[in-house]
Amino acid sequence: MITITLCPPDTIAVSMPYSVAGTDAIKTISGHEWHKPSKTWRFPISKLDRLIDTFPDQIEADPDVYLSAPPRLLGETFVANLRAAGVELADIDGRIVASGDIVTPPLQAEVDKRSAQIRRYIGAKPAIPALQVTTGEYASRATDADRAYFAGVVNARKAAEKRETMVNAKRAERYNQPTFADILREILK
Repeated sequence: MITITLCPPDTIAVSMPYSVAGTDAIKTISGHEWHKPSKTWRFPISKLDRLIDTFPDQIEADPDVYLSAPPRLLGETFVANLRAAGVELADIDGRIVASGDIVTPPLQAEVDKRSAQIRRYIGAKPAIPALQVTTGEYASRATDADRAYFAGVVNARKAAEKRETMVNAKRAERYNQPTFADILREILK
């Protein structure tokens, strides 16, 4: 197991059991420095991504290390980890949507929080803020294209609500089935 701790200023200390292969791998990362008194390798915090790439399943890091990492690095690492887990990311109507076998609502919430960072790595265009529908003098200037756009948005929302209602109805139907205990009670009456 490779342990990474934070050593101010902007340096991380990497300690690991000695092995020739591990030492050779460490030496391939630029900016490495052996710190003899603590018997650790020292790197700039910007090299955290290379360490993660070099030792993907062996790293144990203090939370302070991740909190001190540059935001760019955190977004890039997050996207790389999602892709490695088989999660597809797509920009759908200005929202980054995750799809795959392991996607859960908490994971999608985290993707939503990091959407600005993720957008850079998946090549998506920046989100366009939602247009505000006004009533008054500007509403009379709406073109047919504007009306068609807003009709499409309204129809998409209605379709999404209908889809959600159907899914919830199916879930309720599935989970409101009588249990084995209920069936036994009916038989024994």
